[in-house]
Amino acid sequence: MKRHRFIPILAVLLAFQIGCGGGGGSSSGNYTTTVRIVLGESKSASQETYLPLQETSQIPTSVYQIRFTISAPDMETIQRVVTVAGRTTLTESFEIPIGPNRRFLVEALDSAGHVIFRGEVYAHVGSVPLSLTINTVNTDPVSPVFSGLSGITNITSTSLILSWSPAEDNVSAQDKIQYLIYMSTNAGGQNFSTPTFTTTAGATSYSVTQLSPSTPYYFVVRAKDEKGNTDGNTVEGSGTTAAAQDTTAPVFAGLGSVSFLVTGTLRLSWSPATDDWTSQNQIRYLIYMATSAGGQNFSSPTFTTDPGATSYDVANLTYGQRYYFVVRARDEAGNVDSNTVENSEVVLSQIIDLLPPVFGGLENIGLLQDGAIRLFWSAATDNVTAQDQIRYLIYIATSPGGQDFSSPGFTSEPGATLYDVTGLSSDQTYYFVVRARDEAGNIDSNTVEIPFVY
Repeated sequence: MKRHRFIPILAVLLAFQIGCGGGGGSSSGNYTTTVRIVLGESKSASQETYLPLQETSQIPTSVYQIRFTISAPDMETIQRVVTVAGRTTLTESFEIPIGPNRRFLVEALDSAGHVIFRGEVYAHVGSVPLSLTINTVNTDPVSPVFSGLSGITNITSTSLILSWSPAEDNVSAQDKIQYLIYMSTNAGGQNFSTPTFTTTAGATSYSVTQLSPSTPYYFVVRAKDEKGNTDGNTVEGSGTTAAAQDTTAPVFAGLGSVSFLVTGTLRLSWSPATDDWTSQNQIRYLIYMATSAGGQNFSSPTFTTDPGATSYDVANLTYGQRYYFVVRARDEAGNVDSNTVENSEVVLSQIIDLLPPVFGGLENIGLLQDGAIRLFWSAATDNVTAQDQIRYLIYIATSPGGQDFSSPGFTSEPGATLYDVTGLSSDQTYYFVVRARDEAGNIDSNTVEIPFVY
């Protein structure tokens, strides 16, 4: 059994023998010895009367009375109850018949009469001075008085804080009382045989973490004193964690194309982003514009689209100026993707270009050492767009004439006259068509198709 610090009680036997009518040195005759029991004293006695005393603890304030019981088979039991009345030390003297196996029992009682500390020792009482130490054990049978859980606050998606008023106990001070927390996801579902959490002594609150979002939790809190007595209250409190917070940005491939629309206006187009929380029709797109490559200020978008947009017209631009654009997706929680896909276009003059480039189409296909295939063509010409600004759209199919001309498989850099295609499957025949697109977005319509067996 765990021993709790009480006094310890020092019983000091004096060498004074008081004759009560008997004679000679009989160990069980009519001779007695005065026994002085000192509780809670911390000093050394004089060499003349006592053996040196060890330092002791004070009598706890929870002790109301001390009951002394001294007994043996060959003597009449001596019992005395002394009210402590707030004293921290106590000294009592007893006349004990000389003899063996004298039992010294000391019991500390609270104001309700409960034995809260108990200690005993056996000793032979003779004429030789004797010092006895009686170590006491906490025998408190009374549970703390506790009103239970009183509040649940600071609820987030994964945590909350429980709080209560401190319990009171007949022995343990408030700063020595622990609290046992029982948790369940069902009302009344707590397992009181095992607490889910245990606080430090004296706590009046506890932060419960690592909870699941959008989940109801039910709690009961009980108080446990130093002896291990636990109150039995069933006061239950509940709280539901908040929904999980979206901290993930949308998945977005970035700006797809920039095309001349009308005088002074460019149209930006892209495929919709996806997000684990926000639906596609609620995702907004942030447009960053610059007049030099990589010159966008990502701390502040130039334009913001309506929710769900997949294109945006930028108007009132300067004729002859090339503009560079990056588009990013933002979900309803404010998370923004970080792509750096940049596209550019020149704003045409007031003469609108309606003619597509003149282009002879794909001319040749070759196999490279790294497994890629290279497409070759001669540069197209255009009535407005310079050759070094013409892009080429590459259409691929696995059957003759199977190309989808509404969506190119690949798009070259401006002015390119070749393109390397990778990621193809072995033993497959591919059919390629290449078309030219000017800065106004006009695309030639050639159908020159060349097959290639990979």
